[in-house]
Amino acid sequence: KIINSDASGEDPHGCPFKKYGQDSLESVLRRNGVPGKAVPDIAQKAREHHYQIACRMYFEATHPGSERDIAIRHPNNFYLLSQAYHEEGSEERASRNAAAASSASSDTKMDVQ
Repeated sequence: KIINSDASGEDPHGCPFKKYGQDSLESVLRRNGVPGKAVPDIAQKAREHHYQIACRMYFEATHPGSERDIAIRHPNNFYLLSQAYHEEGSEERASRNAAAASSASSDTKMDVQ
């Protein structure tokens, strides 16, 4: 597994959440467009050695409207999910999210008599 291996130097592979120190990771997250409020939360998960959770949080922060609680177990999985996200397009995501919100809203309505 890539997550269990150590990349050295400037190797392009490996888990960035495992590889970078706190300051470097936060800098990379900001440079990659992660919203400011998400940066410390993602870095905290990485510091706690919850690399897959940090990766998922990064995905959610950089792919607005994506499904929540996705499982990313490998860099190739991240790539495929990202490609699917970008191929789907914003209109389809908005429609899917509106349908999900409507469904969630109707599930929480109470009968008042």
